[in-house]
Amino acid sequence: MLDQFSPLAQSNDYFEVEYRESEHGFFPELIRLIISLSSVGIGFELHNSGTVNPYARNQPMVIEGKQSISGLEIHCFPYALFQHFLVSDAGLPKTMKILKKPISP
Repeated sequence: MLDQFSPLAQSNDYFEVEYRESEHGFFPELIRLIISLSSVGIGFELHNSGTVNPYARNQPMVIEGKQSISGLEIHCFPYALFQHFLVSDAGLPKTMKILKKPISP
């Protein structure tokens, strides 16, 4: 289902896709999922080490699918989402870019 959207940029290793609130009915849930998963990851890191660094601008959170089903890694960038919430009262962001990369066998 995710691959029906046309890529913005493409290389041999990945392709970039932009999701828009105006075009994707599941967009608010997608934003909430990415924020929630990245927060859980931060919580695990904090529990493990006692300290945590925030996501860097180009640091991805990677969700890996199964080779036999999607065959993709989805690289999301929580920094932009967290920044939007910290500096804006506008609610949810209107767009989100992700990278999709084939899983290496």
